[in-house]
Amino acid sequence: MKKILAILLLSLIIATSGCIIKREGNMIIIDFSNITNTTPSYTYERLVKVGENLTIKEINTTIIPDYDPREQRFFFRIIQSNKEEIYWEPMNITISDVTILGKGYFTGTTAYIANITIVSPRELTLEG
Repeated sequence: MKKILAILLLSLIIATSGCIIKREGNMIIIDFSNITNTTPSYTYERLVKVGENLTIKEINTTIIPDYDPREQRFFFRIIQSNKEEIYWEPMNITISDVTILGKGYFTGTTAYIANITIVSPRELTLEG
């Protein structure tokens, strides 16, 4: 009898692992639903021609893609609060809680376009 009770108790403990247990009054409620508290993320993807820019208003950041023919590589000028930094392709940076990814593409013989992907936990205002 003790073995059966121990097996039942052990199986109840295993069954409730990862579950939400809450107490309401004299009752204990075991919720078997799989609830995860994740913050939503907003993803923005823009194609920006070399020489043009993309501005993210909320973090006061401007992204200017460019191409270096000597290196035969794309690079990105990031201007934030009057400070400029250069990142070579593929770009993967995080400013505050905003992740910015950048990759360059050739379209034809003279057109250079950068694909910029921005992932943020909040909505952003993009210009450019």
